[in-house]
Parts: sequence; C-alpha cells; structure tokens
Amino acid sequence: MMLIAASTHMPYYVAAGVLVAWALLIGGLGIKSSKFPNSDGAFKAIAGVTVVLVAATMSAALITGETPDLHQTRPEVKLGVVPQPEEVPAAPTK
Repeated sequence: MMLIAASTHMPYYVAAGVLVAWALLIGGLGIKSSKFPNSDGAFKAIAGVTVVLVAATMSAALITGETPDLHQTRPEVKLGVVPQPEEVPAAPTK
C-alpha cells in the first residue's frame, strides 16, 4: 500500500477511483429506477458530470504517464528454451 501512496500516478488513481464510484452510483440508480433520470435537466447534469470525470481521468493519465524507453534491449529468445534467472539480464535502473 505504501508503494501506491508514494506513486507519481496518484492523481490518475484518484480520478479513476472517483470515475468508477460515479459509474457504480449511476448504474445502481439506473437499475433501481426505470425512470432514472426523471427529467431532462437531471440527464444533462449527469451527462455533464460524467464528461468532466472522464476528461479529468484521461488528463491525469496523460500527465502522470511515462514515456517508455524505446532503446532498451531485450534478451534473445530461443524457441522451446525457457531462460533461467541467471541468463536474463537485469532491468536497467533509473
């Protein structure tokens, strides 16, 4: 749990968690009542909040994401041979 707390991806985790909670809430209300949302204004408000939450989650993913190292080397793979731990090079550390 401490790994998540110290992560640079925390804004994404929070935004995604809020979006999931919102989706569960709206889904539950929709299942419970066939007339949900009961007015045009409520529909527009729910749609607006959903758009904002999705945009926030996407923005957080783009901002906190990392660019992969495209120049890293991969170990040579031989068909039918399982590499042993001492044969696999260690991942580069930053």
